[in-house]
Amino acid sequence: MTRARLVAAVLSSVAVGVVGCGGSSGTAGGGGTPAAKNIKISGTLSPGSVASALTSGAGALSTSAALNAFAGYKLYCVTFSAAPVSARAAADAAGAVSLTLAAELVPFGCFILDAADKNVATLMFKMGAEKDQAIAFANDTDLGTITVDVTAGIAQAAPAVGSLATTLPSGLQCPVGKWASDIFDPGVDPGPPSFTCLRSTYDQIIVLDPNGSLMMSHEAFDTFVPAPNDPAARVCGDMALPAQSVTFANGTLSYSFSDDPYSCPGKVAHVTATFNADCTVATANYQSTGCGECVAGSMGNDGCRGCGGVTCSTTTTPGASALILHKR
Repeated sequence: MTRARLVAAVLSSVAVGVVGCGGSSGTAGGGGTPAAKNIKISGTLSPGSVASALTSGAGALSTSAALNAFAGYKLYCVTFSAAPVSARAAADAAGAVSLTLAAELVPFGCFILDAADKNVATLMFKMGAEKDQAIAFANDTDLGTITVDVTAGIAQAAPAVGSLATTLPSGLQCPVGKWASDIFDPGVDPGPPSFTCLRSTYDQIIVLDPNGSLMMSHEAFDTFVPAPNDPAARVCGDMALPAQSVTFANGTLSYSFSDDPYSCPGKVAHVTATFNADCTVATANYQSTGCGECVAGSMGNDGCRGCGGVTCSTTTTPGASALILHKR
C-alpha cells in the first residue's frame, strides 16, 4: 500500500457550538457578533464507488445498493470562520437529509457520520473538473445525490451552484485552515503492470466533531487505493482516511492511524507535525511500527514495507525526510 502520508490543520474548539439535528449555533462567538445568515443544505445519501479518472474503467460515480442503506446516517457540516458554527442532521429512510447552517457566503466542510456518530466519509464537492473539501453558497442549496464510498472514506456531491473555497478567510486562529502537500514516490509500491501512480497530492482539514473532540480529515489524490470489488487489490485513485480525533498542544499536532489495514492490520503510523511561528508551514515526521523492513524512503515516506516487528522513521530511514505542508 502506498505510504499515504497525511496530516491536517486544526479547527479551534473555541466558540464552536455543536447542536442537535438540523440546527446551527446562533452567534459567532461570545462577543455578540451576529452570525452569518442561515442557509438550508439538503441532499440524498446514496451508496456507491467514488472512482478516480485514473482507475481502469470509469472515473465516475456508480451506485448499486438500495438508497435506504444510509437511513439514520448523518450529514455533519462546520464553517471555516473565526468563530466556527456547526450543524448535523440524520437521513430518513430514503437517504434524504437536510440541515440548517449559519453559513451564507461562509466556507464550510462536511462529513458523513454513521448512526453511532462515527465518521465514515469526508465529503468532496465537485464542480466541473475541480473539487475541494470546502465550499460556500449564497442561498439554500440542494446537493443532489451524495454518493458515499465507505471503502475509500470519501463522499462526493456535484452541486449545480456554489463556489469551491480553494482559499479560506484570513484571521483564522493558528493552525485553523486547510493544508496541502505533494508526495512523489513513483514505483515504490508496485501497482498493476499497466500503470503506476506518479504523484500523490493531499488536502487536509480538522473540525470539532459532535462529541466535542478535534477531528481530522485528509484526502489523498492519485494514490494507491483498495479496488472497489477487491479491497486486497490496489488501483490508482482517490481516497480519504475516515476523520479521526487528534491532539494539538504547543504548536504540535499528533495522531496515529492504521497504515495498511488490509495487508498488515498491526502496522501503525504515528505522526507529529510542528507549525512555524507565522503558521504558514508545518513539518510532519512519521514513525511506523509493525514494518517488515525499512527501505530507502522519500519525502513524507519513512520506508516502511511489509509486515513484522521493525520500526521505521522519516528521521532514521536513509533517503527519507519530513513531509512539508503549506497553508492554503
